[in-house]
Amino acid sequence: MSYKGISLICQMLDELLSETYTLKMRLIELGIVLSPPGCVHNNKLKQLQYDFQEIAVHCGYKKDAPLFEHAAYIYQFIIPMYFQIDNLKDLKICSSNVHSYMSHYFSK
Repeated sequence: MSYKGISLICQMLDELLSETYTLKMRLIELGIVLSPPGCVHNNKLKQLQYDFQEIAVHCGYKKDAPLFEHAAYIYQFIIPMYFQIDNLKDLKICSSNVHSYMSHYFSK
């Protein structure tokens, strides 16, 4: 993989972390009890997994699952639509859509 490809993946992960931070804050505003957004893991993928797992459990998801399954459950919890997430690109697209949707209801 080229340097440019790695750079794009790092940028995508940074954007996902930022959108996940915003999602957690918005869910906290709605009354869902979550820990404040923060950095528990140095690895960005592990941090995403940690955040999505915490959100999913507090939204009623009962089983331990991979990152993409947790994310699909959370996004479906927020927007009553089915999300098929198979890779990081799908996750980024869904995250951006949910972020945009929620931005209509929350002021910055």
